[in-house]
Order: sequence, then structure tokens, then C-alpha cells
Amino acid sequence: LLAAGYSLFIRSIVRTTASESAPLQNELRAFTSDGCSRFPDGIPYLNEKKWLKCCVVHDVAYWQGGAAAQREAADLALKNCVAQTGEIAIANAMYAGVRVGGHEALPTSWRWGYGWVIDRGDAELSDVEKNQVLALQTKIPANLDEMQIQSAPIIPPKDSVTGNYCFDAGVKQVEVSLGRAFRLKKKTEDLQQKFGGWWKTLNLTVEGCEDPFQFTFFLLKADACEIPADELTARSQIWLVNLIAPKSCQKPK
Repeated sequence: LLAAGYSLFIRSIVRTTASESAPLQNELRAFTSDGCSRFPDGIPYLNEKKWLKCCVVHDVAYWQGGAAAQREAADLALKNCVAQTGEIAIANAMYAGVRVGGHEALPTSWRWGYGWVIDRGDAELSDVEKNQVLALQTKIPANLDEMQIQSAPIIPPKDSVTGNYCFDAGVKQVEVSLGRAFRLKKKTEDLQQKFGGWWKTLNLTVEGCEDPFQFTFFLLKADACEIPADELTARSQIWLVNLIAPKSCQKPK
């Protein structure tokens, strides 16, 4: 039943003509904040939320992500905000912590760009992604003191846009390469067992590109792309080892 359901889902988004298919894109979750993550939100027993608002503002930036320069600016803003509370040493310590612990390559629930279902690294936000940010920002309380703080696990569950982590990786790479959401015209894949694991090839032909995007994955398990996992487990079992992108693509009219 699960296999049949997944097959029906894939057929629902993979069409023979672009006009019949819905655009594929990364998805941004609603904003959540865990406060200062594993760092205190303030001074225990004295002022336990002294710099909490600084962390929530910092989380707004980390939730949406973007380019590396934006992350650096967000971290400096956090440092300056905490320093304005009179806690200079704390500000310096938090800045050092987020520069290392907030890196986009980490599988943590507070990494740069943590709001996106598909981990997108430190690429610039596309116009489509910016529109998602703007739409969800309207739901963030204007007074951040009203923001509900939610504890988050260090290593979050691995979510999926397509139901297949390898397909997700393809969606991310195509979207970043084109700078936009796209319509999928054709999808083909192949899986072969070789020494040490499985090699999976995935070809995605998208509207506006004559040739397909060609992906090669190395998997430790044959079903690594489909089985539920957390971020760390998924990353330890799936490697994108090669991507061949079309030389030229036209933006659909």
C-alpha cells in the first residue's frame, strides 16, 4: 500500500507536458523559535529573559536563511543586541557560538535556513522563496515578547517535499541553478548495486531546458532515499556525488 501510494503521488506531479504539472519548489515552514537554543535566555533567578528577544530576532533571520553575508550580518546584530543589555562578555561568547554552531552544513534544528524543508545551504533566496518568506512573516507577532518559544530537538526529523530525499536534493539543486521554481516534464531513475553500496541515477527534465539535470547518488542502503530518518541519519546514508546540469535553459514564458 505504501509503495502504491508513493507511486500515485509521483504520477500526480510528473506529467508529460509542462502545462499539466504544478511548479516544484522548496517549502518554508511557519516561523518557530527555540529562544537562545542551548544557551540561557538570560541570567538565572535574576533576569531569565534578559536577552531572549535578541535571540528571537536572530531566529527570524536564521529561519529564512539566504546568503553567507546575510548570516554574518545576523550574527553581528545578535552580538550588538546582547551587548546593549550591558552583557559584553555574554555578547562575545554568543557571537563566537553562533558563528560555529549555526553553520548551514550542520544537521541541527537551529542551523542557517532551518525553516526550509529541503536544506538549501547559503545560496541567495530566489524571488519565489522571498515571496514565501514575506507571506509567512505576516504571521509573526509584531511584539516578539508574544512569540511562543518552542523547545526543538538538536537533530530534527528529516522532512520531505516529494516523499523521496534524493528527489528532494534534485529539486533543491534545480531550483538553485535556475533561480526559480520549475515545472517537471519527465523523471527517470535507475538503481544499481556495486561494491560498498548502491549507485542511483536520477534524471530530471524541466520546462525550459532541452536536456535533463543528471544526478548520481551513492547510497548505503537501497531504500535510503525513501525511509523516514532524522537529518544526521539521512546525511550519513545518502551522498550526491555528481551533478550534470544542462548548458543552457530558457525561462518559460
